[in-house]
Amino acid sequence: MVEQAGFRVVVLRYMNSVGFFGWWLNAHVAKKTEQSETQIAVFDTLVVPVLAQVERWIEPPVGQSLFAVLQK
Repeated sequence: MVEQAGFRVVVLRYMNSVGFFGWWLNAHVAKKTEQSETQIAVFDTLVVPVLAQVERWIEPPVGQSLFAVLQK
């Protein structure tokens, strides 16, 4: 789709690998459709700062989000 729109992919990588596993556990093990306010607060306060630093240096093989840099 990106190339059909006239763009070239410069960087494409997964982000938020831990969020992916948290989502999977919630959805498939706990059978929840939403995260609690407590889960979100803990994740944002304790996990995100550390994860952002780690994913800067180690590219995760899976993730909850994709990061793309495109060039026209």
